[in-house]
Amino acid sequence: MGKKVGKEHPKYASSINNLAILYRAIMNFEKAELLFLESKAIREKTLGREHSDYASSLNNLATLYSDMGEYEKAELLYLEDKIIVESALGNEHPDYAISLNNLAILYWEMADYQKAEPLFIENKALVEKILGKDHIDYTHSLTNLSTLYEKQYRFSESEPMLKEAASRKQDKLVKASSFLSELELREYAITFQKNGENLSSFLLARHTNGMQVGILPSLAFDHALFHKGFLLTAAARLNLFSMDNAETNEINLQLKDYRHRLTIEYSKPIAERSEISELEEKANIAEKELARSVVGYADAIRQVKWQEVQLKLKQNEAVIEFISFNVNFPKNSDSTMYAALVLKSSDEQPQFIPLFEANELTKILIKNKSSESISELYASRGVIPINTLTFNGLYDLIWKPLDAILQNISTVYYSPSGILHRINFDAIPTNNSVNLADKYKLVRLGSTRSLVVPDLTKTESNRNVILFGGVQYNIDTTLNIIDTKSDNYLAIKDQALPFSEVERGLINRASEWRYLIGAEKEIQAISKIFQKLNFNTTVFSGDMAKEESFKIIGKKEISPRVLHLATHGYFFPDRSIATEGAVLRDSTASERTLLDSFQKPDTNLAITRQKLALESHESVFKISDHPMIRSGLILAGGNYAWTHGKTFKEGMQDGILTAYEISQMNLSNTELVVLSACETGLGDIQGIEGVYGLQRAFKIAGSKYLMMSLWQVPDDETKEFMITYYSNWLNKKLSIPDAFRLTQSEMRKKYSNPYLWAGFVLVE
Repeated sequence: MGKKVGKEHPKYASSINNLAILYRAIMNFEKAELLFLESKAIREKTLGREHSDYASSLNNLATLYSDMGEYEKAELLYLEDKIIVESALGNEHPDYAISLNNLAILYWEMADYQKAEPLFIENKALVEKILGKDHIDYTHSLTNLSTLYEKQYRFSESEPMLKEAASRKQDKLVKASSFLSELELREYAITFQKNGENLSSFLLARHTNGMQVGILPSLAFDHALFHKGFLLTAAARLNLFSMDNAETNEINLQLKDYRHRLTIEYSKPIAERSEISELEEKANIAEKELARSVVGYADAIRQVKWQEVQLKLKQNEAVIEFISFNVNFPKNSDSTMYAALVLKSSDEQPQFIPLFEANELTKILIKNKSSESISELYASRGVIPINTLTFNGLYDLIWKPLDAILQNISTVYYSPSGILHRINFDAIPTNNSVNLADKYKLVRLGSTRSLVVPDLTKTESNRNVILFGGVQYNIDTTLNIIDTKSDNYLAIKDQALPFSEVERGLINRASEWRYLIGAEKEIQAISKIFQKLNFNTTVFSGDMAKEESFKIIGKKEISPRVLHLATHGYFFPDRSIATEGAVLRDSTASERTLLDSFQKPDTNLAITRQKLALESHESVFKISDHPMIRSGLILAGGNYAWTHGKTFKEGMQDGILTAYEISQMNLSNTELVVLSACETGLGDIQGIEGVYGLQRAFKIAGSKYLMMSLWQVPDDETKEFMITYYSNWLNKKLSIPDAFRLTQSEMRKKYSNPYLWAGFVLVE
């Protein structure tokens, strides 16, 4: 740029300014300062001190000095920026509101709260006036001001703002869910997760200091209910229901369009908006029409509050929402804290119980060797059983702090968070002879929201069962008996991303998935149980256990009541770590987009992934941005595509069934999915949203119960567990959860090593 226009041209100043922003983002403050100063000098000389670009340079340099802790330098620059913006644009312009906000944050960091408060208040009033309460900047204003009040122990002033901010953020996500894809919604939701971290960090600080917790436990519980439950099901269920017929699908598409256009308008200043009232009215009419026409629509989109959960509890029951959060108050830290929100039928509100830091749990898992198989990149059924697996230390860390308030409680509904998704709570020993499962009836839920929202799985009079097992992973290339024409329409119409379209392969290309004789025996035994009870049983094995056979499920006929898959599973962990900025600070409008791009998690991940790919030459598939492409199941013929990176024959599916592909299916008639494959419960753990992998995929597709594994379970014990389970469920006519608990109890009595019986968990 310098050679084309010269080093004293405004365009050159913009280029080095952008480069300085990058250096600041990667904390190379020395290079950033030199470039910011050079850009500022050029703009002052060529544009003058009253130009908005010069003010932008002041703002960027001030932010850098604030990051460096040089607050006096930053204050002078922010004050000068504020004067210039007010003079050039007036005191009712969005950029002036940004100047107020940035200066207020600086004073907050300097602990000069008397100077910070009036600026935050002025910023909030101005944003409300010129942008409106629907604009995201208004929510940021509420968050910043409430944080200031929390710092000063002014809880009666902070709590109403925290409540309003939480409500507005959730409302935005509800509306966004009607027009964003699942992946887009996941990325959008990340920007709102800080609200939950704020609430939890405020709660922890109050609890640690022995102060009244106020309404924060209620707000934190509602936040967990919303993010754990709503985001997983709302958009997927909405689309699933609306596809019942062409008319409702058309209404849904119209609603998506209205919501999308409204989001664009809400992002503008009030004076520049158009058609708001008309679009809102059209959206409301469309939503009411869907509520009338689509069974279950209202339940899929409504927000559940903690009081509704409490009403479902009996006197001897309790619910626990486990939460994990980065501690960012009273100052930012690298600590990830785990806590429990406990609710009983007689409680005035949920109780907040701090538990442990993440590194404490990690140390115990490593010490007890229970995380060895979790860290494996590939899972393979048929492994040789490890000698021992213990859960020593987990009780003291996770459950002992809860026992005191769970007296006289016999049933506990709980929803894990973070690493707790990878622990079987039933197997946690309270002493040498008693496990938690002996003391409590433990019911594992994706979210305790499910206690309130009625089950919409349509299993009445459905006696269909589909079993996959004894899969032939190799293709006999001398045979051409596979009729690709009959299944070709599946691939043509399939909107999911096939494995073959994203380059992939084993760490060692020569590696292959081996045939599972135990899975073959398992399927044969289970099919006899179902057939004896007159279930319509379909078995796919050998070359017929192919991806095409799986993807036809739920398309021409309703999905089966039971879907059992005995095969290999795989999971590639995310090898990148995204960091999130700690301060809600903006630059001028012209550079806000670029700054956001550095702070946006996916951008950072993409840069890291490119670097990883160059260094390791591994496949793009393993470092895919989408976590549900990095986990899946292996079906017939999968070895060819796995080792060659393409299908054997044009028109065939590749035999690698990704979680993403599963999430696009309709399994709303399926009561139980059993993943009799290793580590199928694994996946990326992303904040409060939980595990992104096969677990999430089958729940999005509409199945009610999901049985899955947390580690590599040996073949013989897996077969025994499954046969025992189905016998308990069907012959003894127990409920699915009760049959599962009985099976675990029987297996535990036979095998003292938890590795042989505690690998499977049941999630509703």
